Amino acid sequence: MATGLFPVLIATLTIGALLFATAALCLSCMKLRRQLGWKAAEIERLLFRQAELQLAQARAERNAESKTAFLATMSHEIRTPMSGVIGFTELLLESDLDPRRRGQVQLIADSGRAMMQLVNDILDHSRIESGEMRLHPEPLDIREKLDHCIKLLEPTARSKHLAIGQWVENSVPELVELDRLRIQQVLLNLIGNAIRYTEKGGIDVEARLENSSEGKYLLLSVIDTGIGIEESQLDEIFVPYRQENSASAIRSGGSGLGLAISSELVAMMGGQISVHSRCGVGTQFTVRLPLVTVETDVEAPHELTPASPPATLPSLRGTHVLIVEDDAINRQLIMAMAEALQLDAHTVGSGAEAVRAVLESDQAGIPFAVVLMDMQMPGMDGLEATSHLRALGFTAENLPIIALTANCYQDDIAACAAAGMQSHLGKPVTTVALARELARWLAPGAPVAQTRIHPSSHSIEARYQERKRRVIDDLRRIIEASPGQPEWQAIARQLHRLAGVAANFGEPELGEASRRLELELSGKQPLETVRRALRREWPIFESSV
Repeated sequence: MATGLFPVLIATLTIGALLFATAALCLSCMKLRRQLGWKAAEIERLLFRQAELQLAQARAERNAESKTAFLATMSHEIRTPMSGVIGFTELLLESDLDPRRRGQVQLIADSGRAMMQLVNDILDHSRIESGEMRLHPEPLDIREKLDHCIKLLEPTARSKHLAIGQWVENSVPELVELDRLRIQQVLLNLIGNAIRYTEKGGIDVEARLENSSEGKYLLLSVIDTGIGIEESQLDEIFVPYRQENSASAIRSGGSGLGLAISSELVAMMGGQISVHSRCGVGTQFTVRLPLVTVETDVEAPHELTPASPPATLPSLRGTHVLIVEDDAINRQLIMAMAEALQLDAHTVGSGAEAVRAVLESDQAGIPFAVVLMDMQMPGMDGLEATSHLRALGFTAENLPIIALTANCYQDDIAACAAAGMQSHLGKPVTTVALARELARWLAPGAPVAQTRIHPSSHSIEARYQERKRRVIDDLRRIIEASPGQPEWQAIARQLHRLAGVAANFGEPELGEASRRLELELSGKQPLETVRRALRREWPIFESSV
């Protein structure tokens, strides 16, 4: 009996074990199923979040592109009317105005230029933010670049009685590889800020090398004896739209973008800007850039310093010029400048009209010697019109085309060159810049027409030279102690006019000397005091003859 029960017991235990194992397996399956369900939901949630992020990124990229396009368009739209404002004020300053009205017109011109600088800052910052800014490294003589930047800002420093010193360590190589335009932008911003916030003392600009475990670095420092920056604000000065919060800084104005743009440009070059400052003692900004040297047998382009232009411009009288400009105000402005230069100018308002005018003029036997071509126009723009003219056989040799453009960035200039243009004039255009650019590209034997010449118009360069000659002759007579009481008021008026325009003709030192001497005369100083001031400034006047 017992023997019969044993197999039954074994079978029962086996079935129980199988049932237990089955139950455990079911529980495990249920748990796994729940876990897989949770994982699937988590995966689905992550995928949904990823899709949301991709959508947000695409939307942000579209917004950045739209913002950049909008700012570029607005920049062009602002530059176009500002070109008229600044250009017409320049023409007004060349006319006979009484001192009060001349001062008012000069304020309009200065305000216009300040607004243009703000537009440039905002557009630069936007291009950097959106990744549109591109660097163009090339061989650069750093000593020449520093000298060039100092010369550009020296008149401003001199007007505040500040000295600018320069020192370059002997170990700094002759040529380095940098973006010429952008390093100049950084240096001009740092030196300009140093002048702005310094009332006494001076500014030093230095260049030296630093050897580190990471390699060699070029250090460019701008050191001033100015108001300094509070320690609590040192971390914020490179933040866009922030300004140093002292009363002097507020008076000095600015967009609050200069240092931010400089810092971003230096970062694009692989470097960084540091600052050390003490209130009431001064500030030092240092740009630290990886050193990339260039073989010394490579020739670097030379800087063009405004202080040393050609002595005189060749006569452009009667030169047959086509002006292509769709904006009515700018068209009127360029025509007024053309009249002052005695050009035989014809104007049209679109690219298609320009192509037709060039063809008709050529067929009539009075071809244009040069075309001044606006870039952005409705319908056929300046680039398309230029390409069309080149395709028709009008070469750069027989028809130079100069862009008139509010877009002065490197890629805009490259687009002009690719279309077949020879050069560009950035808006706002001045009469002197127009004359020099025309003289640069017109061959001596370029065809000129003898029609529609304005004999009553006088060369703007000749008028300036005549004005300068009269002032210097009068001052020379005073220096030589000619008998009689000088007409101080009349001489002060002449100096005021000369001070307002000398820089436009490449003589900023003469303009500053005229302004200083005018202030001496306006102060009703004793005769001997005025004579001493005149003898002090006389070498500048004499060297300009």
